[in-house]
Amino acid sequence: MPVTRDRVTRLREFGLSEYAARAYIALLDLGTTEARDVSSLSKVPASKIYHILDQLHEKGLVEILPEFPRKYAPVPFSEFLDKIQEEHEETSRRLRLEREELLETFALVGGASGSDRGSLTFLRGRRNAFERYDELVRGAAEEIALVATKGMLANRRGWIAPLEEAAARGVGLRVLVPEGAARASLEDLRGRAEVRLREAGGRAETAAILVVDQRRVLLLHFLPDDGHATDGNASAVYVDQDGVVALLANLVEAPWRQASEVPIEAPPARVPPEAGVEVPLRE
Repeated sequence: MPVTRDRVTRLREFGLSEYAARAYIALLDLGTTEARDVSSLSKVPASKIYHILDQLHEKGLVEILPEFPRKYAPVPFSEFLDKIQEEHEETSRRLRLEREELLETFALVGGASGSDRGSLTFLRGRRNAFERYDELVRGAAEEIALVATKGMLANRRGWIAPLEEAAARGVGLRVLVPEGAARASLEDLRGRAEVRLREAGGRAETAAILVVDQRRVLLLHFLPDDGHATDGNASAVYVDQDGVVALLANLVEAPWRQASEVPIEAPPARVPPEAGVEVPLRE
């Protein structure tokens, strides 16, 4: 009986692959034989025939004879059909017995919120990283927590200005700064943010974390950490998946609680001229 398309198609209805169907039909013609004979008649590549015959054995369509070289024998298709019918009848019986329990267990409820849906995006390049940072800060509604780098704090127009604008809208600011941060940059945040000092070392000095409204997180890594908003290498990961955001936000809270507050002094007041000393007017 040749390996025809119709016969292969009918066998594939029982979950067999193209190669498995061809190999079983070849075995029906050959009877007990070696794998190489099945490969030759079925046109299944020799490199795949042993794997295909093992699959047929798992399905109950082939017997493996403990001989050397190993031989294979086809199981009559009637036995295979009887086995399938018994399995279906057993499944049907179990469904009848467990129907009510299954319906209760998997009842339609509806109304649940898929709150953990979100995205994770990798951003490459300083410009792309800054644009996402600027977008997130300007879109903040409640709170911003920033673990900053020295470079970020040194660039007022780039990284600090969006924070000041957010504070002017009433957004709460918490900034964790590294040791040795420029005093001028801290003065820009005076009266606008709660600032604390963090220890930094090694690669941590060039990495930053931005948490916005406890709903969005941006991880940034600068090479080098020179404060430029568009020039230089940088990579960033943006996350708004609830579970991941909660995990990363908690990683910020631990060092924040352990950090000490940084007092930001007001700029020195002008000394009024001494009484009785005439101050010349500028021409």
